[in-house]
Amino acid sequence: MGELPVEAAVTGVVGRQLRGAEFSIHKGEVLGLTGLLGSGFEDVPYLLFGAKPCFGGQLQVDGATYDLAKMTPQRALGAGIALLPGDRQNEGSIGSMSVGDNVMLQVLGEYGPLRLRLGKMAEDAESQLNEFDVRPPDPRLTYHSLSGGNQQKALLAKWLQTDPRLLLLHEPTQGVDIGARGQIFETITGAAGKGMSVVCASTDYEQLAQICDRVLIVAEGRVSQELSKDELNKHRIAEQVHLGGAPGGNNHINQAETKDG
Repeated sequence: MGELPVEAAVTGVVGRQLRGAEFSIHKGEVLGLTGLLGSGFEDVPYLLFGAKPCFGGQLQVDGATYDLAKMTPQRALGAGIALLPGDRQNEGSIGSMSVGDNVMLQVLGEYGPLRLRLGKMAEDAESQLNEFDVRPPDPRLTYHSLSGGNQQKALLAKWLQTDPRLLLLHEPTQGVDIGARGQIFETITGAAGKGMSVVCASTDYEQLAQICDRVLIVAEGRVSQELSKDELNKHRIAEQVHLGGAPGGNNHINQAETKDG
């Protein structure tokens, strides 16, 4: 994986829990982030997207550098970054709106500017629902009427049609049935296979082992260890999380931590 080009690099990110975390993401890679709750890993997608206050750090994407302390969701979207939050009901969607309106929210500009082509938008929304196997594929239904798995598939449709360079995920299969879980895995790895870079923050070690190319363990606000493909199984990930990525592992990689001793 190290031979692949770097799509994004995060340096010195500081949040309420993070203390100078650094890592890179390769083009077409699914990078996992995990650790004990409160270690800071779960904040990373929101800090990179500008959805939580960040006190320092930089994000480089596709040759451009962004000051994370000044990052906003609008700037993130302009940089080709998308976020699928863990709380899809309150942070990722508008539950009282139709499924179609939720799915098409990020591409409304393509149906204007002065008068929305509602018929065409509904037709395209239905096409998206069918492509992502959202059941039932009826764009007129309210979003909150769908099952958890179908809600999540609809949100993946919403973001993937924008063709982001970097997709940020937090607990992407939380509250999802086993059938939809497999479909979501296939969608994520399929997007990466087409060149999209993905960051997945999760405490679901089995999920991380299945979809990730690398997994970074975060302890005490810093990246403490990297597990590569041949080490990726749920037992190994759980062991390293509960050891806190302890020294003696073979990949104590955070340079800022090394300098601080």
